[in-house]
Amino acid sequence: MKSLALALATLCLAGAARAHEGSPNVFFEGRAGAHPLRIVIRPPQTFPGLAQADIRIADSDVTGVSVQAQFLDAGADTVPPPTPATR
Repeated sequence: MKSLALALATLCLAGAARAHEGSPNVFFEGRAGAHPLRIVIRPPQTFPGLAQADIRIADSDVTGVSVQAQFLDAGADTVPPPTPATR
């Protein structure tokens, strides 16, 4: 249940993420619920492609993290299922 809450909170907080000037990467440092985390998203070099998301969580009690791509105005029926993140 913690991993689901963490994934949902991360997606909700994605709007507050910032990009550094001149860098295509997106950086986020904040909280997902009660868990402090840092996220770096590196977009793919070509499209279509796979983005790389580096997620660092300071708490040791988190058992799983999942990521889910979503367009800003996409409906719930068009969103792909979450992908479990690997270490």
